Amino acid sequence: IAGQLINALTGMVGALMTMTGNQNVYLRVYFAASFADIILNILLVPWMGVLGAAIASSVSIVLLNVIMYVLVWKRLGVKASIF
Repeated sequence: IAGQLINALTGMVGALMTMTGNQNVYLRVYFAASFADIILNILLVPWMGVLGAAIASSVSIVLLNVIMYVLVWKRLGVKASIF
C-alpha cells in the first residue's frame, strides 16, 4: 500500500516523460528500478517469504516514482505531485 500511495502522490511522471520525448530516460530509470526489485527479491524472499517480495516491490515502486518525479521537475519544470 505504501508503494502505491507514493505512486499516486507523485503523479503521472512516466507518461509525462514519455509524451515529452524523454522516453529513453524513463526506460533507463525503469530498468534500474526493475534491477533493484530483482536484487531485493533475491535478498528478501528467502528470509521473509511473501512479505519480502511485497517489500521489494514497494521499494522499487517508490524508487522509480521518486527518481522520475525529480527528473520531471528538473527537466520539464513541472511538479507532478498533488501538492
